[in-house]
Amino acid sequence: METDTTDTTLPGHEEMPSRTSILFGIPAYRGQVSVGHVHQMMSLTASVLVSRGRFTLRGLVSPDSCSVDWARNMILHMAIKDDADWCLMMDADTYHVGGHELLRMVDTGAVQ
Repeated sequence: METDTTDTTLPGHEEMPSRTSILFGIPAYRGQVSVGHVHQMMSLTASVLVSRGRFTLRGLVSPDSCSVDWARNMILHMAIKDDADWCLMMDADTYHVGGHELLRMVDTGAVQ
């Protein structure tokens, strides 16, 4: 039986850890976010699952506060506490439904 010795390392990823951990955060006032965030989280989670182990999801945090700066600080605190490599923060009034595009951005930034 032959062993497959094909190098499947992507250019620029030779010295990268096998997984990049991400924490998603949404500062939400009164727990309210746009339905677009539901689509965004489904898309991001699906993209993480099909990334073949390239990414791990540390979690989703959404501090409930009328003080957006406090909520953002709490999100960053959780990302640092959970030892996340990246923290993606989405304001409650903005979203991006292309999860694979956001992960590609993170992946590109990780090798820079």
